[in-house]
Amino acid sequence: MGLDCWVARRPHEPVGLSGGEAALFGGLDLPLVEWTAEGSSVHFSGKRYLGVVEAVTGVWLSEPWLSSVTLAEMAVRFARADLAAAASAVNATDAACRDLPLSLEEVSALRLLFEICAAAGLGLANDW
Repeated sequence: MGLDCWVARRPHEPVGLSGGEAALFGGLDLPLVEWTAEGSSVHFSGKRYLGVVEAVTGVWLSEPWLSSVTLAEMAVRFARADLAAAASAVNATDAACRDLPLSLEEVSALRLLFEICAAAGLGLANDW
């Protein structure tokens, strides 16, 4: 079972970004699992990132709704963190990351995603 994370304007509304909102993500090729930015939909699979997001921000990525305000706070925490150390710590303790360790690029991509969402007033609608 996976965690679907959708960039959204409101909770429970994972599709329907405006053309301008979708354009913010259209040119990004983020190294996140199942990253897609097509049409009015921006999505990634978040299960892999639960541990590192919680370790860096104290926030559960699996919450049904993460507002733009919350994402802004998360982006600040990512900006202040030693992301390489955070990835290493999660890789050492999370059994799911032992065979395929988190990369610094993945963790940095989360920071960028959170920053863009926050600046655009967008949140994440998440669903198992």
